Amino acid sequence: MRDVSSFSGWLRKIAYNQCRRYYNTAYHSQGERPYEDETLAWHVNRSAEILLREEELKSNAVEAVYHLPSNPEYIREVAVLFYLDNMP
Repeated sequence: MRDVSSFSGWLRKIAYNQCRRYYNTAYHSQGERPYEDETLAWHVNRSAEILLREEELKSNAVEAVYHLPSNPEYIREVAVLFYLDNMP
């Protein structure tokens, strides 16, 4: 390389060619189909809804466990260990 100022273009061209070779191979091009924007948005929104629902369920479970009667005291302790700490 004689001119240092052309390094970024040279590196970009190498990266571009490597990506093109990667996606042109038969192994990688069989199962990979790019999604359309609407499909990607649907998947992202669905994942966000699922995560939100899981967080709501978890907070509801935490609240319910901490509102258990403390008489006898081991009931709340066992519920916390089983439901919140995932212990058998």
